[in-house]
Amino acid sequence: VQFSPDGRRAVTVPISGAARIWDLQTGQVLAELRRDASSARFSPDGTRLVTTGSIDNTARIWDAKTGQQLGDDLKHSAAVMDAEFSADGKRVVTASLDRTARIWDTRPGQALSAPLRHSGQVRWAHFCPDGTLIVTVETGTVARLWNARTGQAATEPLRHSAIINSAEFSPDGQRLVTGSDDSTARVWDTRTGQPLCEPLQH
Repeated sequence: VQFSPDGRRAVTVPISGAARIWDLQTGQVLAELRRDASSARFSPDGTRLVTTGSIDNTARIWDAKTGQQLGDDLKHSAAVMDAEFSADGKRVVTASLDRTARIWDTRPGQALSAPLRHSGQVRWAHFCPDGTLIVTVETGTVARLWNARTGQAATEPLRHSAIINSAEFSPDGQRLVTGSDDSTARVWDTRTGQPLCEPLQH
């Protein structure tokens, strides 16, 4: 479940069935998406949604008022685990078990670069606040930073000694924090990929 940016609507995704958009003043369903989804997120301006479909290997973009699909399916060759709009709403990044992340133009639904290739399945992909970088987390001990315009690696891989469970940019995008099963969080300089302090030990 997620609120729209203006707080007036919410989208819910059931374990089985179609996602629904709700009016939070009346409790009424405003739209129901025509395909099953495993996750859904609003665009920053609240006019669109991006959904992932783990069964059919796609992400899709929808009109948040009508529930109509916009453009073509965003296709991978294995389940899509995560999808997110950039802050300007012009791009979407998707993460897939096919060991790639992809950057898409949200209007025609076309890929903007070659696939961002990984050595393991990709679980998460997120834009930094200004949209210049993407962080991806693959199954295992590695997170990666990418140039969001070119799809090229921005730094060397960011490594822990056990599985990485989360990654989050600072509001200015200059730092990234990762959390891992190695009982540490680590803070990285996003320009260099170097740690900024000793691991935060738990």
